[in-house]
Amino acid sequence: FSGASSDLLAAVMATLVPHIYSPQDLIVRYKEYGAEMFIIEQGVVAVLNLDDLTPFRYLQDGAYFGELALLFGGVRTRTIM
Repeated sequence: FSGASSDLLAAVMATLVPHIYSPQDLIVRYKEYGAEMFIIEQGVVAVLNLDDLTPFRYLQDGAYFGELALLFGGVRTRTIM
């Protein structure tokens, strides 16, 4: 959003809906349809390998995920918990 107008930023902020997840909660599942993206305000999530068991990487405060499904109208490319 670098360089975005304050009107655009205000419009985006107005659409955000906070969610709280507990450890081990499944947030999104590989190959399911996705129509939203997530921004991590606080905490850590695991991006799982395609086996849905082994962590591939971790994302934390300020990171985001789900943008591919949101922007391109597709399915999730990884499971996130």
